Amino acid sequence: MDDVSNHHLKRDRASLTIDKFSAAQEQLDESIGAFFRNKWLAAITLAGATEYMLPVASPESDLFEIGKKKIRHLIGMTESEFIDLMNKQRDWLKHVQMQKPVVLEYSQDDVVIMILRAYLRLRSLTDAESEPMLNFRFWVEQNIDSKETFSFDQLRGGNQ
Repeated sequence: MDDVSNHHLKRDRASLTIDKFSAAQEQLDESIGAFFRNKWLAAITLAGATEYMLPVASPESDLFEIGKKKIRHLIGMTESEFIDLMNKQRDWLKHVQMQKPVVLEYSQDDVVIMILRAYLRLRSLTDAESEPMLNFRFWVEQNIDSKETFSFDQLRGGNQ
């Protein structure tokens, strides 16, 4: 854990103005940075916030919605089972839960999925990719991108 006493951040009284899209981009970039620093819970939280800040382009053109349908079909889950699986870690971190599980089990794959959700939602709205987004895409293509299960190229091609 960082020693806060070693940080010499001066107080800045200036206010900032930012639009939702720029705020979402900053959160996604920070989520990706947290992923690469192995701060996976922060990455899940920031990516989840990013996804819900952005509108769905349309079910036909939103890359996450297209990908979700393809992945759900490949693993053979109902929509409600898939949604529960996709939201398990995010919801555990975000909501007070009196029921079990008291502890969270999560993996690198869970973090990657959450970041991909935000990444794809953002990419549905713009062709621009920040440097962190490019680095993350490269990492996914090198480590996960399997033509049988997931491919950025398949998503770009729509419902083919």
